[in-house]
Amino acid sequence: MQLCAFKNLEGEVEEMPEIVCFEKQDKVCGLWNYDWRTGVDKNGEAVHNSMYKQLWSNGPKECLEFPDYSFEQHFGAPVVSYPPRLALRDYIIGYTKHHKVDLDSTVRLNSSVQNVEFLDELS
Repeated sequence: MQLCAFKNLEGEVEEMPEIVCFEKQDKVCGLWNYDWRTGVDKNGEAVHNSMYKQLWSNGPKECLEFPDYSFEQHFGAPVVSYPPRLALRDYIIGYTKHHKVDLDSTVRLNSSVQNVEFLDELS
């Protein structure tokens, strides 16, 4: 849900630093993406995905939806309480479009983070 964080930080910080989300897959939505690969992906990274093609949510949509963007608002009709994986992925992407989050500038696809260090001179 880093995409939600991008939207909520916007306008809240006086001098907003550059914020980048690193996604090791080739598309956004992390674990909500289904991939048939096991072991390692096409970039040689370990496949971290536990999704399967016909997966449905194990939590009710009422606990998953954003407070400012409902499932019904996104789909234009009532939605079952336990939506399928594809509906959840579509809803999350719809949330970013609804709030005009520029995914191209905030998410670096095919980028695996190997090490993170805190630099005192930047604080």
